[in-house]
Amino acid sequence: MLQFIKRLFTSDQSNPGQNPDFIRLVQMTRDDPSFRATIEQVVNLPSTNRNVFLDQRIATLRAKSAPAEHIHIFACLKDDKICEQLRAISLNQD
Repeated sequence: MLQFIKRLFTSDQSNPGQNPDFIRLVQMTRDDPSFRATIEQVVNLPSTNRNVFLDQRIATLRAKSAPAEHIHIFACLKDDKICEQLRAISLNQD
């Protein structure tokens, strides 16, 4: 998990197309409408509210032994730059 987050945060944030983890996140949102809706709601929250929500969500996912990939994705959404990028690519468009 730490390696995933480190790669995500140390990549060139100005060019998400070069970041395989960011690309995977976008692919997952495009493949699963319910997941996309959840991500859209999260990235549109104000930063403080988003971080509180994500802390609770991550704790719940861990308690339910959710797939590590899902936990990683929610953890990366704590970064404002990543949320800005997701909003910029218009997740609600197919």
